[in-house]
Amino acid sequence: MLASWPNPNVIKVGRRYYCYADPPDYPGPHADGWMARQIFEATSTDGVHWKVLGYVRPDSDTPACQVPEAVVPKRDGKRWVYVFYACQIGGSPYNWRYDRIRYMRRPAD
Repeated sequence: MLASWPNPNVIKVGRRYYCYADPPDYPGPHADGWMARQIFEATSTDGVHWKVLGYVRPDSDTPACQVPEAVVPKRDGKRWVYVFYACQIGGSPYNWRYDRIRYMRRPAD
């Protein structure tokens, strides 16, 4: 079970499930409020028991990365995990609105 796991997105790659979310626990510098919301990854073989892999390092120019959406397309003969996510504007006073969407990718297992 994944507690405090908002905005989850689950994909299946082979026999393994991957879940991405944006829980408010990121321990980085100045990570309070919205900035504590970053992309987290977990994996499971049955969809019930999960192993939390940890946070994906946030973008250096973005105070908060949220609302992950993952897909597994085939490209150049290989399968890739793409995770798309929204980035908040930030600043002072803090602007929680999103102003861009980015992605990260890695080879699928």
